[in-house]
Amino acid sequence: MNLELLLIMLAYSAPAMAAGLVTGAVGWTSNRLLGATIGAVAGLMTGMAFWFIYLNTDLAVHFDPDELIWTGLRRGWPGILLGAAFGAALWRERRMFGALCGAIAGFVPGLLAWWLLFG
Repeated sequence: MNLELLLIMLAYSAPAMAAGLVTGAVGWTSNRLLGATIGAVAGLMTGMAFWFIYLNTDLAVHFDPDELIWTGLRRGWPGILLGAAFGAALWRERRMFGALCGAIAGFVPGLLAWWLLFG
């Protein structure tokens, strides 16, 4: 991987890192600094993985980044809803944070199920 591609991925991953930082700080009230750090690293790694896959496959030929994200959300919405419901039910002390974590965790299986069923 060349340095220019890495810098592009890093720059475009900044919003994911910021979202992870805020989510980690809000969700882990007993230790906000550690929560923010873990959230920022998780957000950065998620953003970097998205851009690595997008830039190194033929997805860039077929889809714009925004179109790819919206298509994924349209296809993976059942997993998002089920994950949010389970997350809120299991994490009773912080229902909103549990719902957010559950929605994020449910997105990938929902998208995978759509791909396996409808290809």
